[in-house]
Amino acid sequence: MNRDLVCPFCFTSISDIEECAIVDLTDPDAVHHDPNWSSRVRRALRPKRFHPSDFGLNAVWRCPNVRCQRPLPRGFEDLRLVSIALTGAPGSSKTHYLTTLLKEIVRTQALQDWGIERVLADPGSRTDKRFDHDMYSPMFRERTTIRRTDAEVSKRNPEDSAHLNPFVLELSARAGSGASSCLLLLYDIAGESLSDRGQRIEFAPYVHQADGIIYLVDPLGLPEVETWVTDLPDGNGLKQTLVEEARGQENQADILTGLNVELRQNAKSSAARIDTPLAVVLAKADLLVEYFEDVRWMLQGSEKPVAPEFFAPLAGGGSIWSGSDVACQQTVRRILEGTGAHDILAAADAFDPLFLRSCAAIGTIPRNREIESLKPWRCLDPLVDVLTAAKVLPVTPSDG
Repeated sequence: MNRDLVCPFCFTSISDIEECAIVDLTDPDAVHHDPNWSSRVRRALRPKRFHPSDFGLNAVWRCPNVRCQRPLPRGFEDLRLVSIALTGAPGSSKTHYLTTLLKEIVRTQALQDWGIERVLADPGSRTDKRFDHDMYSPMFRERTTIRRTDAEVSKRNPEDSAHLNPFVLELSARAGSGASSCLLLLYDIAGESLSDRGQRIEFAPYVHQADGIIYLVDPLGLPEVETWVTDLPDGNGLKQTLVEEARGQENQADILTGLNVELRQNAKSSAARIDTPLAVVLAKADLLVEYFEDVRWMLQGSEKPVAPEFFAPLAGGGSIWSGSDVACQQTVRRILEGTGAHDILAAADAFDPLFLRSCAAIGTIPRNREIESLKPWRCLDPLVDVLTAAKVLPVTPSDG
């Protein structure tokens, strides 16, 4: 193996995979192959190249970093590693978005339309168990909201930090589809850690290694929407729910600014565009529907109002936008401009390619953490955007 590899958990460079120990997934303390011992044996006896397949289906390589020593994903040495960083402000429904996204790509196998024949969760990362127990079960079975992923959780239980436990998926491409097989790693990164200079040092590797970034914008943090919520009648049940949901909001542009600072370190000049694909996603599209229906608001510089008809197909489970991808991007830009989010756009426009999307992970507004009904909309689009830019998916859906 001549290709340099990087551990997806601690980003340690691995120049020779055969210097990694081989362990058993059912018992990580059980070492099948000790590289230090075997190197002495090889010199004394005969050359021998060890591989996890020599020791059964549960055998995998282990990271050589003594501070990590995590089991490496199956196929680690053969498949391309594609890292996607998912971030956003507290309350942007990031964890709910990730839950709906994993449901679509693993349970529904929605990427088949894009040439991915199958998506399997990596057993070593416990992706399937974590998804089912911590995310899918509360949201889709119990119909309750999921706790936020924030920096405080990471401080209390460092080993359980979301960014240290990416969701690892093996994507197998269908022959002739134009898609590429890879190991997809989805990193859930608390947005507040990127806006804070001190914390950003710890999280910087996850940004620099990213093949794409998905950034969720909470409409409740947009200036004009904040004003709308404040002006709702005090007895309005919706107002009480939204005020509680918006508690602890930060300036969402600070997160994108933090990304700019980190990624510009690799740029040729301060004026150069950042070539990491970025999808800026207006989350909670159902809340935007409530907003537009209530105020019948006219966007600045627009001849036509952005009224509920832009979202009309939502009720039928179809596309969130009636127009093309270009129309979708233009509409999201106009919404951000009209709601006073010029700072978000200014930071986002430094990225090329840049995708502007809108989605709803839940599709309804929860009350007292209870989800009355689930109507998720267009959560797959941002991932398809960044994976297409990373040359994992074809530009157009596969015909196969």
